[in-house]
Amino acid sequence: MAEEYFEEFFPAAIRRFKGAKFHIAEGHLREAAFDLHQTAEGLYQCTLLVCTLYTPRAHNLNFLRRLAEKISRSLVDAWPRETRAERARFEKLKDAYVKGRYSKHYSISMEDLEWLAAHMEDLGQAVHKVCQEKIAELRAKL
Repeated sequence: MAEEYFEEFFPAAIRRFKGAKFHIAEGHLREAAFDLHQTAEGLYQCTLLVCTLYTPRAHNLNFLRRLAEKISRSLVDAWPRETRAERARFEKLKDAYVKGRYSKHYSISMEDLEWLAAHMEDLGQAVHKVCQEKIAELRAKL
């Protein structure tokens, strides 16, 4: 099951990331923010499903991040949070799910999107590694 979850959720998250990069290149900032949110959500859900065979049906990235980071500390490094600016950027990402689509007051800069995209790559690499290690561990038990 873990392998099936990985084969479904990881590529889906990567497709969203490709969409986000397209929107960044085209200057569609709100769409890019939403797709980056969906990428992070998918990556966290992938981690939870592969490693625990469960994920809550939640869209709150803080909640999903906390759960996933309990599985592997390697996921923590994807999102620096030492400075106020770093924490604010993650909040912009978290808010993109609802506010990015429905609030005319939501705004995000190209600089923020580029920073988020760079760290999303880090998250994707960490998730890939964590999931592959878990799948290998499960295979070894067969």
